[in-house]
Amino acid sequence: FSANDYSDKTPFIKGEFKEFDAAVVDIIDGGDFKRFMNENGPLLLKFCADEYFGALLLELAEIECKKLDCYVTSGEDDPRDAVRGSVYDFPAMLEFIEKIRVMNYEIKNAHKKIRIKSVHCAMNKENPARVARIIKRYDETAANDLLWLIKHLSADNFNKLKPTQIKELSQKADVVHKAIVKNRIKIIADHSLDDYIKSLMQLDIIKSLMAYFEKKLEFKTGIDHKNEIEKMKKAIIIKYIEYYAKYDLYNKGIIIFNESVL
Repeated sequence: FSANDYSDKTPFIKGEFKEFDAAVVDIIDGGDFKRFMNENGPLLLKFCADEYFGALLLELAEIECKKLDCYVTSGEDDPRDAVRGSVYDFPAMLEFIEKIRVMNYEIKNAHKKIRIKSVHCAMNKENPARVARIIKRYDETAANDLLWLIKHLSADNFNKLKPTQIKELSQKADVVHKAIVKNRIKIIADHSLDDYIKSLMQLDIIKSLMAYFEKKLEFKTGIDHKNEIEKMKKAIIIKYIEYYAKYDLYNKGIIIFNESVL
């Protein structure tokens, strides 16, 4: 539902929210998002408290979301630093985050704590690094290639690469993908089917990010080029959402605060 068009949907939300695995809050209009959180923050908190939803996905850089996640799970870090200058930088959102922290303090089982994760069109380093640890046991070269990819695959670093280096990135991604598929049986036996699927999803995201960054480097103007870039961005964010919704949050229902998908 959209932050600037929700008044007629509020009764529906109150009665039926628990029927859904995910709720997406469209925050394209920052002013309306502030109003939305002022009026509906307590309602979202109630659904978290009633355990309908156990994770928040924010369209915010990974490093900032890790600060917020650390804060709501352990009380460390400062949420104001994490949201400063973003669409989330206003009192009602900070109050929402603080109440999530208080909620988590009462939850003793770590798997049941409410988590915060990033869905952002950029390199999320934590999950690919986990994949590198998994495949290192079976193919150390592929694991090192993946770590090399993680190091270079950010918007700033990618912009500095030469065409030959970008081609090398693509080749290394193919090497890692082949190593995961080749060791499928071993990965499933030693870890799980979910870990195997998650590894492939991470490589899919990496390849999509590479294509997105390459497209942004093209010296083109015009609405068609901009629309293509925006379409690629949305597709990547949806892949992040799918990854977290299906495989990385203990089957929790999720609330997604998003600027790009809707």
